[in-house]
Amino acid sequence: MQNADFPKILLNGKSVEAELKDGVIHIPFKYLKKETTHIQIGSFDFSKTNSPIPLWMSIFPPLIAILMALWIREVYSALFIGILFGTTIIYFYQGSNLFVAVFQGIFSFIDTYLITTLSDRGHLSIIIFSLLIGGMVNLITKNGGMKGVVNVLSRYAKSPQSGQLVTWIMGVAIFFDDYANTLVVGNTMRPVTDKLRVSREKLAYIVDSTAAPVAAIAFITTWIGAEISYIQNGIDTLNLDESAYNVFLNSLVYSFYPVFTLIFILILIYRNVDYGPMLKAERKARTVGITEQAVNQGFSNDLQISDAIKARW
Repeated sequence: MQNADFPKILLNGKSVEAELKDGVIHIPFKYLKKETTHIQIGSFDFSKTNSPIPLWMSIFPPLIAILMALWIREVYSALFIGILFGTTIIYFYQGSNLFVAVFQGIFSFIDTYLITTLSDRGHLSIIIFSLLIGGMVNLITKNGGMKGVVNVLSRYAKSPQSGQLVTWIMGVAIFFDDYANTLVVGNTMRPVTDKLRVSREKLAYIVDSTAAPVAAIAFITTWIGAEISYIQNGIDTLNLDESAYNVFLNSLVYSFYPVFTLIFILILIYRNVDYGPMLKAERKARTVGITEQAVNQGFSNDLQISDAIKARW
């Protein structure tokens, strides 16, 4: 953007092209090391020293969040620590000392990332949808519907292997949303797999490994709606004459992870094999059973099926 009505823009003494968007001037510049940039726009003169954040440091926030979750066994605090580490890195490389960067990171976590995230329509829709699904699952459980489903499934799940297979089938059948899949399948199959002495770790693995993959390749899911919107944005940017849904359908042949994951889980169930920590958890579940500590760990008592509830189907 350079014309007679717009002043000449100099970046480090060189004329550059810029883009005016929403009242903000965007000047393309790539930082490879710590350096000072000098911008001149007419009579306006501005200089600032910038330090680019090394790309390899982007692995630390999620890595720290995962390690903290494994250590303290509490997700929310672990996520907060991971995000705080990331915001601290941002402000540290913007020129603040480490002590100040920590406090800036705490404040930005609240007024920038948390509030901005909660004000996003897409994020709010996911939160509300998950709350509604969770409430529906709890209501069905209290009314005896879950107990009725468990009684029916118990006819087909008579061994640890068949119990895992039924879990896999339910995970594939509930394809419209991965959050709903996790809530419904996990809570429905938990009493069944507990009775069959399938470890909670194996149940969680099967549920997680069917929820997202099947939602990613099914034709009508909440995931697909999001994917199509992203594809449409790309089509609009490239000015292509193509349907977003058609592009999605053609991309399914490259969906290696979802397809291979679903097949891999089925192979593990069919061959009845486990490895590493999962093998240890399965052996413990078979010999000791699902202990009271495992039953209560991480689950609300509201989702436990009481013996006093009458089964309904």
